[in-house]
Amino acid sequence: MIRKIKLLSLVILTCTGCFKPARPDATTLARRDQELKSLLTQAVIGLRKNTTEGRDQALGALTVAIELAPQDARVLDGLGSLYFQEENYQAAKSYFKRAIAADPQYSRPYAHLALIARKESNQSEAERLSRIALKKNPLNFRARNNFAVIEQELGKHNYAADEFYRAHLASKQRARLIRSNINKQKEEL
Repeated sequence: MIRKIKLLSLVILTCTGCFKPARPDATTLARRDQELKSLLTQAVIGLRKNTTEGRDQALGALTVAIELAPQDARVLDGLGSLYFQEENYQAAKSYFKRAIAADPQYSRPYAHLALIARKESNQSEAERLSRIALKKNPLNFRARNNFAVIEQELGKHNYAADEFYRAHLASKQRARLIRSNINKQKEEL
């Protein structure tokens, strides 16, 4: 009987807003963030294999990741990439658009939508989306390289050559940044 009264009281307090469930502490949030990063890494590794086994690996990681963070743009973009590899462009578009809605500053879904627009022979839309992606992240050498291909297909050969060169520079700069981060990590150990 006492248990029923306590349960009823908890329901009433929760429904009236007097009782708020405890927010996760910093340690729990840090653990969740670390788990999400690990899952995203597993997904990227799987997607880079571009095989059925790799896509299965990515799907497994992203299925767990979407439960942890249903509105995380990186997770939504990963799911879009998975569907893109499977050539399910409508589902891919849907996830890329959801990723943009979740974080409009995240550049990758714009670059991925540009690839779909290119596949659909909509070069002007591909160019527009590529420009947005590069404005948000000028060091995204893959997006820059894809943009150069689009410029070349549009007959803008001089622009394409410039973009290929910028993609090359961005990849070198990224490599330097990665080496610098690795060295900093080693110093901290």
